[in-house]
Amino acid sequence: MKKALFSVGVFGGIFNSQGKLLLRKRDMNGSFPGKWELPGGAIQKKHLEIGDERAIGKALRERILEELDILVFVQRMPSMYPAMPLNGDDIAFAIIIGKVHKGINFRGETKFVDVDELKSLAESGEFLSGKGRMYRMCLRMFASRDCPNPEYRELAGLFLSDLTRC
Repeated sequence: MKKALFSVGVFGGIFNSQGKLLLRKRDMNGSFPGKWELPGGAIQKKHLEIGDERAIGKALRERILEELDILVFVQRMPSMYPAMPLNGDDIAFAIIIGKVHKGINFRGETKFVDVDELKSLAESGEFLSGKGRMYRMCLRMFASRDCPNPEYRELAGLFLSDLTRC
């Protein structure tokens, strides 16, 4: 069996004014049907041809427009939170885009979750990676200084500490 090429994924962190993080539900006709995840996905070859860090922002903007039907701005050198699976076949970066206010309609099924809701989704099997990579990326965004809710920052930090002890 031919081994897949190494891939790079980018996923966007979008908070609401309460500090909850936006998740989207995967299409029922694709891979991992009905699982919740951050918006984003793999960087395509056309993005890598840009030849510098702008490729990451361009790829993330395109994925979010495609998945959520909103335009976002990604800083030239954004803060990135990397995560690798145990097999090392790929790497993913979570990038905090910012905060949105009420009144935005997203394409597809979406919801904003707090840290406890995220943990419940992961434990119930409704989240893409359970308590794996996608969950860790979300916790890192909640724990960052960019999260608008200090209580979520603290709780996410505790959950991350628990994961590293396992």
